[in-house]
Amino acid sequence: MLYRKEKIVVKFNPNDTRLKLVNPQMISQSGVQECVEGCLSFPNRFVKTIRPQKVTIQALNEYGEEMIVDGEDEMAKCFCHELEHLDGMIFLDKAIEELSAL
Repeated sequence: MLYRKEKIVVKFNPNDTRLKLVNPQMISQSGVQECVEGCLSFPNRFVKTIRPQKVTIQALNEYGEEMIVDGEDEMAKCFCHELEHLDGMIFLDKAIEELSAL
């Protein structure tokens, strides 16, 4: 197993929650959802993806303490998207259909 030393910061707007996750790993996933997805690295480009409905992430917080975080729906999509960046993947790698600019 590779030990990653990356840090990810996720800002999720509905309630302006900010999480700092060090060495995040997805430890479980369930369900399926079809998503519309974009990325700040690819302005005005959107695709449909298939993502888990719910995910559980294990990580360290900014103080080195272990934490477990669950994400459902949009947050599950966000976690998947950001963790894939850490593995060198982008949302286009998961595209099932290209969409017109929204």
